[in-house]
Amino acid sequence: MFVQSTKIRIASDLQFNNEILSETFPGARTSFAYNFPHDYQSLYWRVVMTTYANRVVATNVHPFGIDTAAPASQVESVYLMDNSYYALIWSGSDTTSGIDSYLVQYRALGESQWQTLHEVTKRTSTTFHPPDGRIYWFRTQAIDKAGLTESTSATGDMSTNQAIQVHRVILYPLIFQ
Repeated sequence: MFVQSTKIRIASDLQFNNEILSETFPGARTSFAYNFPHDYQSLYWRVVMTTYANRVVATNVHPFGIDTAAPASQVESVYLMDNSYYALIWSGSDTTSGIDSYLVQYRALGESQWQTLHEVTKRTSTTFHPPDGRIYWFRTQAIDKAGLTESTSATGDMSTNQAIQVHRVILYPLIFQ
């Protein structure tokens, strides 16, 4: 079976109604490079080959996506609990592939070295017990599912100095008759 032409098709829908690319090459083609103008969360590709006997052979449709934008994240809240622990809450966003994990770090005010609290975590909250009474800064770094990593904040997102005090509250049940 000798190949007369190879056609690569890329579309944003599974039915190929909205083609992004349709390129035909003479003979058999095993590779192709294309620079997409922007990111796509969902794309589909297939290859169609035509033989000299006019027999058409097509691959199955395969999904893929393009993500060149790094994710973003930040520590949103720091709470000081009655037991001297701090509760940290953070979040992140990535418009294309989604967040895979976070790096969560802290450092004492005036120090230059960041310490790792969580290296690779999917969580968005944790507790922190400071080793001493100093002020601590926190920062997060998101990694998306495409492997892109957010740049770290040099100064941090929030500190223990910005913590909201949370007091334990005991609520008694109300009984109505």
